[in-house]
Amino acid sequence: MTFSACCRRIENAYAAIGHSLGWRFLYSPRRTYRKDVDLLLLGTNPGGRAFQDSIPSIETGNAYRTEPWDCGRLNRFQRQVCYLFEQMSPICSLPAEHLMDSTLTTNFCPFRSSSWSSLHAREESLAFSRDLWGDILTFTRPKVIISIGHLPYHEAYSLFRGMSFDESSNERIPTGWGSIMIHSAVMTREESSVLLLGLPHLSRFSIFGRDGSSTFSKPLGQMIKKQLAAKP
Repeated sequence: MTFSACCRRIENAYAAIGHSLGWRFLYSPRRTYRKDVDLLLLGTNPGGRAFQDSIPSIETGNAYRTEPWDCGRLNRFQRQVCYLFEQMSPICSLPAEHLMDSTLTTNFCPFRSSSWSSLHAREESLAFSRDLWGDILTFTRPKVIISIGHLPYHEAYSLFRGMSFDESSNERIPTGWGSIMIHSAVMTREESSVLLLGLPHLSRFSIFGRDGSSTFSKPLGQMIKKQLAAKP
């Protein structure tokens, strides 16, 4: 499904379901929506308490580094995402900013709300998002999908199972933040594989850029490096 087709479909569903706060599709440039993209960063849904004009993509660069969400500054959530890409930069042999701007970055659900629990018509919106992503993942098949929060991780896992992918391995990596874990699963079908990584929500858990973060960032990096080196 093309980029333009995704935007039309989101716009139509936004009106049909009765949303009123606006929608966002890509948090990255339009060029990142392509068949051969390696990395997908997937959140839950865009935040917002008041109406904002709908945003198909961010052509100035990844919104997590270019949009000041905290009174003209990057907020804690954005800084955590930037730390994540700084960790991945040596693995991918790219400067962190270049890596961010070349990563397909979006949310599982495109409709804005102040929180997931307050999303208008949540079940209907979730059903639409599942259908949308079922089609998106027939167009593009990233090697690594990094989910922020449990919902996008479990939804991506279910979608791949529905496409006859099997779980060939899984791990739980302690973050050093109590019982909070990073979830991982390698999904395979014939010779195709996808690494799913489920991070805790980085707006709540500042796991990167602190003492002890190397205990989980190193094995995380090894997983990503191995998967990026795998055959398509």
